[in-house]
Amino acid sequence: MDKLLRDYSPWPVLGTGAVVGAVGWALIINLLGKWPVSPDHDRRFLFFVALWLALGGTSLPLIWLLHRRFGRPDAGESWRSFGVLARQAAWAGAWVTACVWLQMHRMLNWAMALLLAVVLVLLEALLLMRQRTEMEFEE
Repeated sequence: MDKLLRDYSPWPVLGTGAVVGAVGWALIINLLGKWPVSPDHDRRFLFFVALWLALGGTSLPLIWLLHRRFGRPDAGESWRSFGVLARQAAWAGAWVTACVWLQMHRMLNWAMALLLAVVLVLLEALLLMRQRTEMEFEE
């Protein structure tokens, strides 16, 4: 496991996270400069997309670091897959964006946030199990 960690370069993950996060944060800063929103130009949808990009890009290096620190030896190559890392960063961004949207409508409470997090974690676990069984059948 340690040899795999040393051979894997973090630069694609860090670079992608920095670019996507910078684009998202730049969009948010640009949008916040043009508020308050007029009825003719409703920019809420663009704000939520920018927030999702910003949080997903920012969380990508953190998720890579968590995989590197707490990765299981029996996980095989799936933990190193850039697609898995990007998908998990997208889940993190989607969770926070959904919580912000719920809070905007005054519907967010701790139970709703926890339920949404549990659903996203279970969905990711199912996707990882499916990927693992596909890899086993290929061998």
